[in-house]
Amino acid sequence: MDQQSVIWEAAQCGYDGWAKIWGDPWLSGTLMVAAYALSALLLFRITRQLSGRERALWITCGLLMTFQAINTPLDLHAFVWTFGKCLAKAQGWYGAKDLAKSSLLVIALVIAAIATLSFLLIFRKNLLSNLLLIFGTMLALSMTALEAINLGAISAAIQTRLGPFFAADWLELSGAALTAIAVIFRRRKLAKPD
Repeated sequence: MDQQSVIWEAAQCGYDGWAKIWGDPWLSGTLMVAAYALSALLLFRITRQLSGRERALWITCGLLMTFQAINTPLDLHAFVWTFGKCLAKAQGWYGAKDLAKSSLLVIALVIAAIATLSFLLIFRKNLLSNLLLIFGTMLALSMTALEAINLGAISAAIQTRLGPFFAADWLELSGAALTAIAVIFRRRKLAKPD
């Protein structure tokens, strides 16, 4: 069987697995969709007052929050996980899945660190609002990435119940909240006369 056929079969298998688990009908999912949509709306509204690279950063974060609002009910990251599992079985390296997952986590952390440092250097003039924006967006995206990679010990920790929601839900909601707070700080700075 050629590689293209293996990938196609793994994609079909991954879709079947994803179709069984997608959707987030709980209150936490509804709140997350609302929080992400509100954050995206606030981010897009303030971009009218920004310019240059900073405007591009805020638009990008608004697009990422929009993606999160769409991803929350669809669990697109779950397809990545089910496809990867099916592909690993089809290609015979399922036994090394823990190494692959750990490698993906390290790569994701390195990319996140480089991106964060780059953003901090580029947007240091308005550090407080931009730092909150970057941290909030990274927090929201990292929780989705952690759920997609599905490492045993980390997955168990973020799936711990804290009151009515899981730890992962609280962290995602915190990310959306931080982006909204970043908008408030940025508006205050824009309102001050120079």
